[in-house]
Parts: sequence; C-alpha cells; structure tokens
Amino acid sequence: MRLDGWIAFVGHERLRALAEGLAAPLPAAVRDVVDTLPALFDDGHVPRPSLIHGDLWSGNWGCTATGEPAIFDPAVSVSDAEAELAMMELFGSPPASFWPAYREVTPLAAGYERRRAVYQLVHLLNHARLFGGGYARQALALCESIRR
Repeated sequence: MRLDGWIAFVGHERLRALAEGLAAPLPAAVRDVVDTLPALFDDGHVPRPSLIHGDLWSGNWGCTATGEPAIFDPAVSVSDAEAELAMMELFGSPPASFWPAYREVTPLAAGYERRRAVYQLVHLLNHARLFGGGYARQALALCESIRR
C-alpha cells in the first residue's frame, strides 16, 4: 500500500464522504482534518493491508461458556490495523492485558496515538449520519482536537 494512496482514500472516501450533507460546521472541520492527514503519518508509518473486524468494540467481543474468546457482528474490511485498535478504544477499551500481548506480536507505530482520533472520526461521522445529535457534536470536538 502506498502512503499517499492511503491518505487520499481515508481523506476522500471515508472522512469527506461521510461528512457530506451533515450540518455545518462539521463538513468544513472535516475538510481541515483531511488537510492535516499527511502530517499525522510523518513518523514513517505506512499501513500494511490488514483484514480487520471493522466494528470491534466492547459490545462485539466476549467469551463462550467455556471461556474461549469470541468476536461477533463483523464489518470486515481490508484496512490499516490501527483502524481496528482505534475502534476498540472508541466505545470502551479492551482489558489492560490486551496491550502488552498486542505489542509483543506487533509494536505500535510512534504516531498511533495521533492517528487514532482520525480513525475514530470515521466511525463518529458514520454514527452522526445514522443517529445525529451527540455523535455530530462528538465528531466536531474530535476534529478540533486533531487540528491542534
């Protein structure tokens, strides 16, 4: 995956597409975020195509009766693995033991914490389109924090 292609995809096919038609000032704030995307990847992180669950939040993971971990209700896509991690942190967090185990297999890129908000913004814009109200306000606040 080429970084410039990924940035264009996230910026135009995700963020701008989801913001289109939402009430002002959210579309303009999203356009400003799109303009900042290259700087959020200045740590050298180039996403590798990864198959992700796509909607992995605390309501979509659990355990079977025998204690085996289970995930359900997927929205599968090929994306940056960081997008999955960001979703996991949007509506609750994984157990504390998750992060050391994850880092043991795949270290996090230095700029993940800055990019996390962008990947979370995708989901908040989607929720704003579906449910409005508080999600639009949350998306706008996240846009403002990204631009700082």
